Amino acid sequence: MGFLIVIALLALSSWGVFATFRRLRRAHASRAWWFAFVVLVVAGLVAGCWLAFSFEYHVSPRMRYVSFPMPLAFFHLEDGQWVDFVTPPYVMYPGLVANVVAVVAVALLPLLLASLASGRRHREHETHAA
Repeated sequence: MGFLIVIALLALSSWGVFATFRRLRRAHASRAWWFAFVVLVVAGLVAGCWLAFSFEYHVSPRMRYVSFPMPLAFFHLEDGQWVDFVTPPYVMYPGLVANVVAVVAVALLPLLLASLASGRRHREHETHAA
């Protein structure tokens, strides 16, 4: 089940990154738009790597999750000791990639929405001018 969730997250996130890239390319975006794209991708990669590889959060006093947005390791407090439950490698490694790509996609979402809004305003302006 975990592998299917990883594949779904990776597919959806990859689509978001690709849709933003394709939108800017088709709109013949200016350098400012491409600069924003690169900055957001780099920021997303940095944040995504940190969240995927280093982020740990407590979901209860006896349970901790590691990695975000999809937790890939779990720690449970038993008899005063933290016991780890790590996902199998076939889920863990693609899951780390999916977590990084998901954060990049979320970082690019404002740019995609701004591009869509800008395109809509441009089309409305052309319609009123004609």
